[in-house]
Amino acid sequence: AMERKKDDFEEHWAALDAGIQLIVAACFAAPETPVPTKLTSGLYTQVYNMSGKGQHWLDQLYKRCGQKVDSICRDTISPLVRGNRGEALLQAFVTEHRRYKRISTKLIYVFSYLDRHYTQLRQLTSMRECTANSFRVLVAYPVMEDVSAAFITLYNTHRTASSPTTDLALLTDTIQALVETSSDKPHWYTRNFEDAFLLDTTNFHTKLALTTDSQQRVAIVAKEQLLAESVFKASATTIQQILSSAHSTPPL
Repeated sequence: AMERKKDDFEEHWAALDAGIQLIVAACFAAPETPVPTKLTSGLYTQVYNMSGKGQHWLDQLYKRCGQKVDSICRDTISPLVRGNRGEALLQAFVTEHRRYKRISTKLIYVFSYLDRHYTQLRQLTSMRECTANSFRVLVAYPVMEDVSAAFITLYNTHRTASSPTTDLALLTDTIQALVETSSDKPHWYTRNFEDAFLLDTTNFHTKLALTTDSQQRVAIVAKEQLLAESVFKASATTIQQILSSAHSTPPL
């Protein structure tokens, strides 16, 4: 009887997994294809039906949905980001983060019944937390050092050029992706990106002060004081202000 229950679960999970793959395929289609509402509603119903088949099914369903999210990040999203360098890395990171957001939004809906009637009651990691953790650990973290270095290099290229040609949209999109990646863990953003970026910015203005007149030095000191204020740590607004002022930064 136990073997039969196991076989039944595997059969139902295979159907659910196939539907999830259709969501992923739609998000990877070129041009981008809307995920049919009929598909996500049907998958929600499958999860609802499977959740009513007893504790064993609930336990297995929760375990499998986490494994599936990890698999999408590790085997599908991460390879498209790894191996890139410089501006190409930033573009890949932004593109795949945006794509993954679409996928995770659909999966959060599909498994929302399981979240409400199983995950929350047992105080387990929710599907929203699961999708965020998977991207952060399996996609972002392995390339974070390179992303940070590429961002700083590209930004410095922009602010030291007499006629800036850098795509500021890519810089701001990268910041947005990093902030969203750490939305539930702000310290991750601070530790893995912002500390290095603010330090580099402060050093830049310190060097710039040696080549400018006294009036400009006053402005530079004010910027350094702003960057030193702890209240601005992990603040996307502060980063945005710094990026927005790039055009007015005198070249070296």
